[in-house]
Amino acid sequence: MNIYTFKEYDPIFAEVFLKEKTRLQDNIALEFVIEHIGSTSVLNLGGKGVIDMMVVVNADDMQAMKGNLISSGYLYSETGSAEDRHFFILDEQSRRYHLHLVEENSLYLREAMFFRKYLRNNVEEMKAYEDFKKQILKMSGMDNLRYRELKNPYIRKILDESM
Repeated sequence: MNIYTFKEYDPIFAEVFLKEKTRLQDNIALEFVIEHIGSTSVLNLGGKGVIDMMVVVNADDMQAMKGNLISSGYLYSETGSAEDRHFFILDEQSRRYHLHLVEENSLYLREAMFFRKYLRNNVEEMKAYEDFKKQILKMSGMDNLRYRELKNPYIRKILDESM
């Protein structure tokens, strides 16, 4: 069981993301875009403290990028992947990265970008979401699978009502 703990927002999250983004851009020759997503991408939103990223490529480059990410130290997670995205994890001594590899124009990409913008532009909703995450963290016993099961309907409701 992977255990989640709640961490307050830290301004260093943006710097850590940019450093990893630069590392990947310097080491991978393919054309791609990297977006900072998840709680660490929203000013003042607490969460797991994991740097979530989305790498966006055209469909023809998906397999090549998958190999490049593995060569860059990322561990491919089949259980975290789905038909429309590949999921990778990079653990460093003091930092964890979650990386989602998607095709440009994918629904997953559009929803992630919308949700990030929604939270950035709606401080009250962002705070309500943070409070909800604290509540479900306790309800889940800090188990990551249960935490996601409880969190996903909340996100889905916002997407369905606002997107």
